[in-house]
Amino acid sequence: MPISILQRLARPSTYVSLILALLVASFYLSGVGALADPWEALDLNTFRLFAVLLLVMVLTGLVCAVKRLSRDGIFPILCHSAALVVLLSALTLYLFRFEGTMIMAVGEAYEPIAAAYSDIRKGPLARVPAPVFVLSSIAPYGQQDGFTIIPGAGGRSVSSDGVSLVTDDGTRIRLVKRGIVPLVELAAAGGGTVAREYVRLDLDSPAGQDSFMFVNNPYEFSVRRINDSADPAGVVLQIAARRGKLKVAEGKVSTRLPLKIDAITLSIPEVKSSAIFQVSRRSGYGFFLAACAVFLAVQGWGVCIGLRRRPAGNGEG
Repeated sequence: MPISILQRLARPSTYVSLILALLVASFYLSGVGALADPWEALDLNTFRLFAVLLLVMVLTGLVCAVKRLSRDGIFPILCHSAALVVLLSALTLYLFRFEGTMIMAVGEAYEPIAAAYSDIRKGPLARVPAPVFVLSSIAPYGQQDGFTIIPGAGGRSVSSDGVSLVTDDGTRIRLVKRGIVPLVELAAAGGGTVAREYVRLDLDSPAGQDSFMFVNNPYEFSVRRINDSADPAGVVLQIAARRGKLKVAEGKVSTRLPLKIDAITLSIPEVKSSAIFQVSRRSGYGFFLAACAVFLAVQGWGVCIGLRRRPAGNGEG
């Protein structure tokens, strides 16, 4: 009795149904927002237990198929082997996958550290990708999306294919949203610099504006982009300065137009282009897709064999 139950569990029809049920559950959890993506289902202990169970079932089926090779032929071995390769390749992809979001300005070098990212999703064994490059340029607003990087030390510029680019080590860099990084300078009326710092701004958010503050400075600055064809620099910002809940100043600011705020002057000597990038690396993704294709082909072959045998069996009856 226990042997017959184990044999039933080791059948492809049994563990394939279990795999499909887990896939549907993972996509449902990601669809309702419980998980960021379906791969994060394996971070749950329940899915890990089922994954171990699947491995045991497939290995058991493979051992049984090898023992019955002379009776059943090679097809059962191929079927179980294809399922095992799919599971192992999926496990490798889960363990070493990486996806992170970061903001870079033109002229900035990529730093392969976790602190360079605002958001990271990765497998337990994944490391931060380390392609060496400098962001050379970003296509301006109103033009087709794209960017250019300089890989290595003084290498030749490489342009993206649309919004994405794949480096030599398999890291995919995708442009998500463009922005600006103005150099904001606060100067006192009597002379001297109060603050001088590059500020990263996301002005394409649903709110249409962004804000920033300086350390040891009482003002909060809210910024939104405006179109002004009279300014040849092309970047004109509407900046409002608040001290607590009180608005103390508001006006247009560009590289040629400063803003007076009480006893200080806000100016923007320089504006750099920037963008939000998604950096991802999925080690073994191509092999996983190939394994899935082979598994489906083997299952299709099995269906054809079953359909051929059924008329023969009916004819004998």
